Amino acid sequence: MSYSQTKISYIHDLKKEITIHNIEFVQLKKYINVISNGLNNGVFWFKIESFKEEDGDYIIQVLNNQRPNTLAYQNEK
Repeated sequence: MSYSQTKISYIHDLKKEITIHNIEFVQLKKYINVISNGLNNGVFWFKIESFKEEDGDYIIQVLNNQRPNTLAYQNEK
């Protein structure tokens, strides 16, 4: 994952307990390098902060064919 945003953080939810409604209460880790967790199951949650405030399209590319079910949310939507 490459990024030019100000801050990216993440959490690996092995028990699949986090939802879009409680993610704001979870402490995320700062994303610095490639995340290598082998074949661990679970859900990865990423938070991308400091996109430009103006209207526009954003492209987020997930370069991993092992993660075909990717969803994106913005403000619980």
